[in-house]
Amino acid sequence: MKAIWMQDWVGTFKFPEGVRLLWNWQLNNHHYPDWNGMIDSWAKDGVRPMTYMNPYFANLTGNAEIKDNYFEQGVNEDLFVNQSSTNEVY
Repeated sequence: MKAIWMQDWVGTFKFPEGVRLLWNWQLNNHHYPDWNGMIDSWAKDGVRPMTYMNPYFANLTGNAEIKDNYFEQGVNEDLFVNQSSTNEVY
């Protein structure tokens, strides 16, 4: 069985602390314009993508590559854990 570790399918972004994943959990077609072709190529070699759950969301307000801002949605719907001292999202 072949394994390919690829975590950047969501794209990357330069944050103040460095380059990280976008953590908005949508396929970034700008980062991988031929995603389906790549997956089909892998399948010919017997490689299958693996999915996983991750609780992290980045505040990507103002990022033009984002179709839906799940962080903003979570804040608006009060879905995240807040700091007790400031009531701001961790």
